[in-house]
Amino acid sequence: SMSALINSPLLEQLKSKDFEVLLMTDPIDEWVTQALTEYDGKTLKSAEKGDLDLDKIDEDTKGKYETLFKHIRAQLEDSIKEVRPSRRLIDSVACLSGDSDDMSGYMEKILKASGQEVPQTKRVLELNMAHPVMEKIHAMFETDKDDVRLEEYIHLILDLAVISEGGKVEAPSKFSKVVGDLMAKV
Repeated sequence: SMSALINSPLLEQLKSKDFEVLLMTDPIDEWVTQALTEYDGKTLKSAEKGDLDLDKIDEDTKGKYETLFKHIRAQLEDSIKEVRPSRRLIDSVACLSGDSDDMSGYMEKILKASGQEVPQTKRVLELNMAHPVMEKIHAMFETDKDDVRLEEYIHLILDLAVISEGGKVEAPSKFSKVVGDLMAKV
């Protein structure tokens, strides 16, 4: 939907920098942009795929989170290709992106809806290192790497990224329970 596109975490940094964004809502748009790489002298680039090179990553912060990111990658290895610091996010904790030559998440949905066999494409989990949730998870990881809540939170972050792009989580009842338990503790 247009609302989901406008509010996508993938656009947070682009909006903050006042980039012009072309929102595409027709299934045919996916194929058109593969052939039409430029319009009116401006190069078209997917907000979902590849590195947008919007900001530099703080290398000290990246180093601080490196071990945690490796741990998250190991926990989610069946679902994701990589964990990396995000250059796209400002307010959201996580999003899913792809490499520039990957099939987009939307294209996968179109093919699945039409009954096509879609090869499993693992996506990149991008995490906002400046988000308070990541700071709390990092502190928990540094205190006790075997804390059972840590694995739940890692899967919850992936679920949040999936939901933010309009996808469906693999275990909705587990997601609901974890969120309910977190809310009860507040």
